[in-house]
Amino acid sequence: MADAITEQRLKELLEKYAKLKLDVLKVDDKYSLEYGEPQIDLPPSLNLEKIIYVPKTDDELAAAADLKISAIYQAKQRQIYVSYLNKLQACDKKYADLNENLRQNQLKLLNEYNETCDKLRKSLVNNGLLYSSVNEKSSVKARGDYADKVAETNLRFENEKSAVDAEQTAAQNVYEQSLASIESERQSKLDDVLSDLRENEEKTRLNVEKYNNSLQEKEIKYQASREKALEAAREAEYDRAYKMAKLLAEIRETGIKEK
Repeated sequence: MADAITEQRLKELLEKYAKLKLDVLKVDDKYSLEYGEPQIDLPPSLNLEKIIYVPKTDDELAAAADLKISAIYQAKQRQIYVSYLNKLQACDKKYADLNENLRQNQLKLLNEYNETCDKLRKSLVNNGLLYSSVNEKSSVKARGDYADKVAETNLRFENEKSAVDAEQTAAQNVYEQSLASIESERQSKLDDVLSDLRENEEKTRLNVEKYNNSLQEKEIKYQASREKALEAAREAEYDRAYKMAKLLAEIRETGIKEK
């Protein structure tokens, strides 16, 4: 048998219950008579977005390194080529001058030979020796002198041409050696740049990995904090439900039916 309570106490209990019942009707979960899973103002997850990093392939890094240095070495190669081209053009001019000089000298020798032959013929005619052995001897000597001079002119041309050939060959050798030297220098520089790019790529990859790992750590800490907050809310809800149940039991012990 429950202990009797005073009218004053009964009145207080009924007033409290009426207020609670009114709040329930107003859909205020805070005053629910049953335990309800609490809702906290914390989202289920931070939803932190990880960085999606796609590392460059070695071919892509090699292409980037080549692009980085190509302009410099293309300029150097152009300078070497222009210098080589100028030397070739100079040699071409010398060849043209030699050929023209040879043509003019040969023409001069031929004209001189023809003039010599005309003078000799006139002299022989004037002296009545045109059909004598003197004519034959003089003609042979004139042809021999002409042939010697032509041979001397041709030999001088060949010697001068050989000198120009040597210049052209030397220019070709210098050009090829310069290109080989530039290519060796370019390859060395390319290796250095590629090494730097690979190192930077690895640093970037590690930084991204570190950042993404930090997001995971933040999420784990957040979940732990959220679980603590949810646990605290559950305890508060359990306490509230217990107090409500206790209050309702106390009212029912009076033997008075709720209205």
